Amino acid sequence: MIKFDAVTKIVHQSLKDPLPFLNLIDKHNSRNESFNFFEFFQVLSKKQHESLWTLLQELTQHCITRLQAAEDVDGACHDLELLLGMCLIIHSAITQDKPIIPSKLEECVQMLHDVVTALPDGVDFCVEEIIKICEMWWKCDLPNKDLLVPHMVLFLLINSVDQNSVLTDVKRLYSVKQCLLLLDFEDSSAISIKEFILLCFVHPLFLSTEEGKKFLSYCFGLQCSFIPVIHDTVKEQLLRASKVKLQAYGEVYFRAWKAASGVHLEVIEEKCIQDLMYVCVHAPRGTPSLFSAVRTLLSHFNQQRNTRGVSDTLCKLYRPFLWRSLKVANPMVRANATSLFLDSFPIQEFDMTREERDVSLQKQFDLMDELLIDSSVIVRCAAVSGVCHVVSGFWEVIPVSVIKSFLKRFIKDLSRDTAAINTRVATIQGLCVILENTLSHPIMKELLPLLSDHINDTAERVRIAFMDLLIKVKELKSIKFWDIASLNDLLRRMESDSPLVIKRIVALLFDSLQPKELGKQEKVDRCIDLIKTNPAAARRFYEQALKQLTVAEAGRFMLSINSYLLRIFAKKEDKQEKEREEEQEEEEEEISTVVLAGLIEVIVILWEGKIEELEKPSSKKVKSKLISEFTSSVPTLFNSFPEEPCRLATITLASYLPYKAVSRISGGFIAILESLQPGDDIHKYGSYLVAMVMWKQSDVVLKMIATWLESGFSKNDHTARETAPINDEQVEEDGVIHSKKGKGRVTKRGRKKKMATTKDEKVATNSSYHHMLHPTVALKLLDFLISNSKCLREIVQLSKFWYLKDILKESTIQLEHKVLGASPCSEEERHFLVTSFELMWRITLLQATEHTQLFCEAFEDYVVWSDRVLGSALGKVSSAQSSESEKKGKAGKKRTTKQKQNDSAQNVTIALDIARIVLNSLSEAVLSGSFPEELRIPLPRMLSIWLGTPCGSGLVKEACKLLYQLSEVAVLTFKDDRRPSMFTGTEPLVESILSIYRKSQTWTTPVPFSHIRPIMSAVIDRSIQFFYLVSDPSLNMVPTVKICLNSVLEQATNFIKLNPSLNWPSSVEDLSETCKNLLQLLLKKQGLEKFINGFLFSQVSKPKMNVDVTEQVLVNLAVVYITLSLLSRRVIRKRTVEEICQEVDVYIEGLSDEWIQRLDVSLSMTRDGLKLLNERTVVSF
Repeated sequence: MIKFDAVTKIVHQSLKDPLPFLNLIDKHNSRNESFNFFEFFQVLSKKQHESLWTLLQELTQHCITRLQAAEDVDGACHDLELLLGMCLIIHSAITQDKPIIPSKLEECVQMLHDVVTALPDGVDFCVEEIIKICEMWWKCDLPNKDLLVPHMVLFLLINSVDQNSVLTDVKRLYSVKQCLLLLDFEDSSAISIKEFILLCFVHPLFLSTEEGKKFLSYCFGLQCSFIPVIHDTVKEQLLRASKVKLQAYGEVYFRAWKAASGVHLEVIEEKCIQDLMYVCVHAPRGTPSLFSAVRTLLSHFNQQRNTRGVSDTLCKLYRPFLWRSLKVANPMVRANATSLFLDSFPIQEFDMTREERDVSLQKQFDLMDELLIDSSVIVRCAAVSGVCHVVSGFWEVIPVSVIKSFLKRFIKDLSRDTAAINTRVATIQGLCVILENTLSHPIMKELLPLLSDHINDTAERVRIAFMDLLIKVKELKSIKFWDIASLNDLLRRMESDSPLVIKRIVALLFDSLQPKELGKQEKVDRCIDLIKTNPAAARRFYEQALKQLTVAEAGRFMLSINSYLLRIFAKKEDKQEKEREEEQEEEEEEISTVVLAGLIEVIVILWEGKIEELEKPSSKKVKSKLISEFTSSVPTLFNSFPEEPCRLATITLASYLPYKAVSRISGGFIAILESLQPGDDIHKYGSYLVAMVMWKQSDVVLKMIATWLESGFSKNDHTARETAPINDEQVEEDGVIHSKKGKGRVTKRGRKKKMATTKDEKVATNSSYHHMLHPTVALKLLDFLISNSKCLREIVQLSKFWYLKDILKESTIQLEHKVLGASPCSEEERHFLVTSFELMWRITLLQATEHTQLFCEAFEDYVVWSDRVLGSALGKVSSAQSSESEKKGKAGKKRTTKQKQNDSAQNVTIALDIARIVLNSLSEAVLSGSFPEELRIPLPRMLSIWLGTPCGSGLVKEACKLLYQLSEVAVLTFKDDRRPSMFTGTEPLVESILSIYRKSQTWTTPVPFSHIRPIMSAVIDRSIQFFYLVSDPSLNMVPTVKICLNSVLEQATNFIKLNPSLNWPSSVEDLSETCKNLLQLLLKKQGLEKFINGFLFSQVSKPKMNVDVTEQVLVNLAVVYITLSLLSRRVIRKRTVEEICQEVDVYIEGLSDEWIQRLDVSLSMTRDGLKLLNERTVVSF
């Protein structure tokens, strides 16, 4: 053990040479050395303590001085080590059982505390040790501990709110929370500490830990003036806070209230809790909802209402405004007040007498009954939900007559509220809450069957709520769900209802139809009963039920059904039965076809649903067992049950097996497909196609389709060669048409040179089925292959599939000839060509993911072709017809007037069909993200030309769809405002759609605004949203909104011309139908007024570069003035209008006399509009 003299000598020498002192610290830290400062201080006398700490104080002062003078950390490494050693020595000294604290020791600790903020950067480890000394000094209650508070608290607060803070940081802060009472929060030096305390209220670590919530509640008691600041900070977080955080805030407020007294208690109750109550009553409901957030926070007080004083406080704080809020005119306020009232039920003081309590409760019951029949839907919904929770929670204390009255109101009135779906939903959901109280079951058992008709309610949400009620009843022993809704009704709903309803019906019936405790045969028997009762419902049931079955369970059930089917086959083959039994079997056979087909379909459904899991290594045994069993049974089933439903289901089942395993039945499939006729339903033979594709036999099918398509196009081959027009971009040389652009060599048939096929392949193909070529059937087969996802995944990998697109290109040549050549066209031929054209586009779109480069080239070529052909066909139908008639008249082939009219109608029909296909394909390309960038600018121009033709009204629906896709993708894919957007250049398209709508109002059958309202509404929403994303100053207004407002201006100006006695329209109803619909659509947009106000200021701040720009500014201002002045019963800021008037006056005063003369009309319009706006704006706030 080192003696006292040696230690003092080392400390004294360390002023010049720190190494001996650092060696002494190392000995203390080493386990191999016997020296320890803690034991060293135990044997020292008070005098020795004072002598030693005098030297240590000098050493501390010396180290701090040198550290402050050091330029960087590297130059003061020994001094830092000395400070760390000093912290270790101090810790050993003050942690004694009865520590001796000399004045020099206090000075050392004070110096360390004061130097914390003066230390250079990069010495956080040293600061951490100093703060630990200060913490220990505080916890040990040593002299002058209040002098160590400022820097210690600030450091702990900074650590706690750091992004990487941990629970230990929060616990350290909480352990010294009382030191906050020593700070003067009124002093300017406490500003930083107050800011960090406020940060604690938004830090998730404080809200998720017990110590953190205790610390936050403790902060409410620091200073009365600081409580409102804390409250405002919490209020700012409510809309962004999760439910867990809101509940944590509620717990913090409750703890603060419970611990407070005197003035602090009054401030917390009036400035915090009552303020939250008031905000909750008057907060709007929406997403996110401030009302829901505050209600969640206040729910903690309602949960603690049995705590002494809580009930009295709630009664006192609600009294000034809650009861009158239940009677106000605003339904939103009534609904909010209703929710708070019922959440806090019963609202009464603790010291009431029994008679006073009874009177108070009866008044509240009467108030509940009034709220249940309120005229507002949201109030009724809030009342239903709250009353049901009250009835469930206070069943024992509520009089029976009151309960029956409420239940009667629920069952007979509110559950049948035809005026509001939400009320019916809330009622059924509320009954689920009541069922949570077991005392309600006897009376609910009698009442719930009265709701049986809700299973057929027209609203899906009501049916979903009713199914949730049945699932809730299923958990009860005293009530049976089939007493409320019959099995037949459930199966009928499962047959045709939405997936959400079917999912709940399956959950309700699963344990009854697929009980795990029953054997294999019993499950099959119940499956058979279900199929007999409702085959369609059986399919829906097993589509959903497979999600609740494991692969092994599904496999065992499929094998059980397979065994049952083989037994049926064995009975069918048994010729030893009696005649009576044979007759019974025949009767069974009549009804068993549906059952047998249903059983096979169940196998298919289960296999399809588990096909991905069967491919996993863990399911290898199950899959091998299934393949082994069904390889032997599928041929038997195929031959034994020849009825169409059974056979198609068996074929689908066979498609999951290897091709070699079913070779006995697969050989005739291609012959069946070859024998199809144009009138046959292709979907009945879809199983054959899917099976062929799954067996990797797609080549045969595609070769057959290719041959049939070529035969279809070859029918008009001679006509195409003789009469195909040569367009301006082609020249003819030696009987061959060449493209001027050099994009390939085109024969008069109009096709590029096709992919070569061998002579043997052509001979083999033609000799196989040349006598039964059905091009229409080929189109149906191809359409099925593309539409079926399973088939499409396989065929896109084959080159023969992409070769079909080259064949289908022939449709463009022949369609061009039909449309521009005005040649006659039969209905069958038109259908074939148009369908071929559509399939060509669909295949082209598939290339976007498989062959991107080829897709872009083909897509651009098709769009250019469509623009050239349709631009002429739609816009110059009459001239084209007359020209064609002249040519044919010279040839001696004149037609009658009726024939010309028929040909003209055919040409228009074909052109419109082509245009619709193109527009739908463009929409798909935009939606899938494969739209070529090169077409972004010319596309709207092209479409506006189409819509501007006499036939353009027939394309409004498709054009609106494309416009919506452009706007949707523009917002969803926005990343950089410097890149062109899908919105760019869409103004002509919007103008064309609105132009068609305006023109149609003078037709015998005008285009209803309902046809374009949903699309235009969505486009305007996306336009405004996109406007705020883009920071381009050149976009001073949303183009779509601007076009609509310009239309309003045009209509308003016409109104003035027709009514010279009036200055401006007095209401929206005074305008035309077009203007009224557009303006009403705009006025419903949230944030539109704010957007228009911002636009006004952007207009008047523009530089007056020339007369044209200034005139446009004045016109835009007039447009906005009209719109704002026609806002019916909408609040406009008077202050904003006054500011606009001032800005416009300044803008006009800066114009020269020459400009004012040229802008006389625009100035007059602007002034009159502004005057009217100022007169009509009477509300200010």
